[in-house]
Amino acid sequence: MFAKYFFVPASNVNFLNKSLSLVGIDFRVLDFEDSIRSSDINRSYENISQIKLLDTDWVRLPINEYLIELVIALYKSGIKNFIIPKFHDKGEFGKIMNILLKYRKDFKVIALVENAKAYLQLQTILEEWTGYIYGISLGSHDFASSTNLKHGEKELFNLRLHISLIASANEIMPIDIASMNISDEKEYNREIQEGFDLGYRAKFILHPFQLDLVNKYAFYTIDEVDMATQVLDIFNRDESNIVIKHKGRIYEKPHISSLQKIQKWGEKFYGTNR
Repeated sequence: MFAKYFFVPASNVNFLNKSLSLVGIDFRVLDFEDSIRSSDINRSYENISQIKLLDTDWVRLPINEYLIELVIALYKSGIKNFIIPKFHDKGEFGKIMNILLKYRKDFKVIALVENAKAYLQLQTILEEWTGYIYGISLGSHDFASSTNLKHGEKELFNLRLHISLIASANEIMPIDIASMNISDEKEYNREIQEGFDLGYRAKFILHPFQLDLVNKYAFYTIDEVDMATQVLDIFNRDESNIVIKHKGRIYEKPHISSLQKIQKWGEKFYGTNR
C-alpha cells in the first residue's frame, strides 16, 4: 500500500549487495547521479554488472556526457526502468526519451521535477510521453536551490500536493520527496504522514533509518481499521443500502472504496486476528 524506493549508490558494491538483504524495499534505485562522482561512472557500471539485478530495479541516470554509453550498457544488463533527473524543460526531456527509444522500446521512466520550468511544463510532458512515464516526483532540494525557495514544510506543501494531483489526473504514480533526515524519528514520521495525507502511496528513501520507520509506520489505527470493517460488514450484508449510519457517522457509497483500502491495509499490517 506504500511503496518504498530505496536509493543505493552504484559506486559502492558493499551497499549494493547489502541492499538485497534489507527488509521492506519494494524497489531499489541504483544511483548514477547525485550520490556518485562522474569519475566513478565506469566503476559503478562494473559494480552493477557483477551483482544480482532484479526486475524491480530502477536506475537514476546521469544527465551528462556518459548518458548514451551508460544507457546502452544498462540495456545489455536487462535494466529497463529509469529515473530522469535534472531535465531543464520538455525539450531536454524529449531528447533523453529519444535516446532511450533509440536502443529499446519497452522501458518506463519516473520524471524527477527539479526546476520551475520543468514543473510548469509537466502536464505537456506527460501528454507527449504517455505510456512511458510510470511516475513523477518532486526533487525538492534541487527545486528549492534553483528557485531560491526555502526547503521547508510550508513552502513545499503546495508543490507536493500539486504533483500528487497531476499524477492522479494522468493515472500514474506520485512518489513523495526524499528526505535528508536520518536521525529525527518524530520529524520523519510527520513527513511520512503528511505525504500519505496528500495522496502519496510511495516514497523515495535514502537510508536504512528511514526504511525502518516507513516499514513500521501505522497509517491507520486499529480503531480506524475496525470501524472500516464494521461499516463494510453492514454494507456487504445489503448492498442496496444508500446511506449507512454507524456510531454517530454517516457513510455513503463513495466512502466504500476508501474503507476497503483501510481494511486491506489493516489486515496486512495488524493481521486478521487482532
